[in-house]
Amino acid sequence: MGKYVIIWLLLALDLVLIGLIFWFYLKIKRFLELPWDEFKESILRAEELVRTLERLGNPTQGPQSSSLPTEEAIALFKQGYSPRQIAKKLGISQGEVELLLKSKGFKIE
Repeated sequence: MGKYVIIWLLLALDLVLIGLIFWFYLKIKRFLELPWDEFKESILRAEELVRTLERLGNPTQGPQSSSLPTEEAIALFKQGYSPRQIAKKLGISQGEVELLLKSKGFKIE
């Protein structure tokens, strides 16, 4: 009689282990089916955006330095030009001029 109890317990333990193995298999399968190529592309785009933002934040680097004419905008603003006039003269948007001036502490009306 005791022999049969042990066999049934071992059988139950085997079924539990098979269930756990199947559960882990499903988890690993779901992980492996993730769109890894899309993740890699997103990471590459994000890295490129970070490099672009770093260049824009540091105007002494690279050819992008002329795209943010902060000094020219400040000089024109001190001469009495409005942000709209500065934008037209420098060929950038009025919002960008206002942002440049506000970032340097000037008050825009």
